[in-house]
Amino acid sequence: MVSPKVIIMLQKIRLSAEFRQLAMVGGENIGGIFCGILIENGNEKR
Repeated sequence: MVSPKVIIMLQKIRLSAEFRQLAMVGGENIGGIFCGILIENGNEKR
């Protein structure tokens, strides 16, 4: 029986690895989306 903490840790590591790959592949797209969201939020606050 593996403790739940270890399982959660492994899941987080796997997720972060997958996210890193996504960030590398779609970094420009993700960056553009984030910038768009930030700009929209900034405009709403004014």
